[in-house]
Amino acid sequence: MSKYQTRHKNINQKNEDLTPFLRVSPPVISTLMPNERKIIRLRISDIPNNYLSGEYRTHLKFTQEVIKKLNPPTDEDTSISFDLAMLVNSSIPIYYQKKDRTTPPKAIIKCRKNHLTIINNSRYQKKIELLGADTYKQFILLRQSDLDIAYNGKTTIKINDEQQKVCL
Repeated sequence: MSKYQTRHKNINQKNEDLTPFLRVSPPVISTLMPNERKIIRLRISDIPNNYLSGEYRTHLKFTQEVIKKLNPPTDEDTSISFDLAMLVNSSIPIYYQKKDRTTPPKAIIKCRKNHLTIINNSRYQKKIELLGADTYKQFILLRQSDLDIAYNGKTTIKINDEQQKVCL
């Protein structure tokens, strides 16, 4: 997405960080066996009034610890063996919307000679769907960012299932 999407200059990661307001319980998860479940509670404190309305986000990261079990080689074994440990890290995005009473601005759609530009001046991310004669693409357009992409032929652009335009 980075080659298609450009963030506006006045936005930075610190402006949309939800981390200081998120509480996770329990903070450390004990050992989980395969197919075992654990309930995790997330609490988001109220965002202070001096923060602008819009979307805030953070990521909940799960890191697997290495548990090593070594099998001692047998005397009869003439093959070469080694232990391989693979770690799988997971990250879950968490979003919070601080809303105000005004309607956020709609995205601006510009179609020019098989080139599409969508400008999102809103403080909320948008779901973009492009439907052509033989193609279907989905994008997430982050808040206060632009999307520049090429398209072929007649294409229908849907934004958050509420805004639609046909580009020829």
